Amino acid sequence: MAHQRSVGPLFSLAGGQTVSWSISYGTGLDVGIVTAAPNIIDDVLGVVLLQAQNQGLGATGDSKNFYTVDIHNPGTQHVAHNLNLQDWL
Repeated sequence: MAHQRSVGPLFSLAGGQTVSWSISYGTGLDVGIVTAAPNIIDDVLGVVLLQAQNQGLGATGDSKNFYTVDIHNPGTQHVAHNLNLQDWL
């Protein structure tokens, strides 16, 4: 299994908000199980929490796959993050 850290652009998520991420490999390869988790970037004052929710696999009519995850910030502070990914590559 491969673990990839700090994937994607840095994104600041406001408290109470949710952002959706879409991940694809090559030209839509099926890579089996993909697990995504938030990668918190900033130095944090106090305690923050980001939650990975609704992980999924989608497919298009031309047989391309994509993986999705929603990242939710249940707190009140903005939190900068991107993703950590675990996959079978």
